[in-house]
Amino acid sequence: MHLILEQEFKKALNGKEIWNVYNEKYHLNEDGLVIIMPTVDEELNKTAVQLLPEYMERKYYKNALVLSRKKYISKHTGGQRVINECLSNEEMTCIVSYYRLKQFFKNIVIVSIEEPFGGGGIIGKENISLYNYIRDALYV
Repeated sequence: MHLILEQEFKKALNGKEIWNVYNEKYHLNEDGLVIIMPTVDEELNKTAVQLLPEYMERKYYKNALVLSRKKYISKHTGGQRVINECLSNEEMTCIVSYYRLKQFFKNIVIVSIEEPFGGGGIIGKENISLYNYIRDALYV
């Protein structure tokens, strides 16, 4: 048990270092948003990207940093600056471990039905689609 906690803490510390690099690189502030896509669920991630401009407009975010394992955004329109950085599997695991320990940025959304704490069983129940889950549960 002690060894598992120690390993998770080390991952979280690495996640903090990774976060600091991106935070310093892009100088995010209150009008910025961080989207983390830890899974490689194409449908989930593409739906999240599709709904992102609407969410940013509704919440008055001018900038977004999307951290994912694959590039989903090549350019964005509508006056919003969206940057998509690709992380390795290890880097993504560390960022999520850091988030589990501390919400390191005020405006952060984890686009996943498994991470950081689970909850994937909701999709398909009570007519909840993936689109509705992202729009009504993640992008609130």
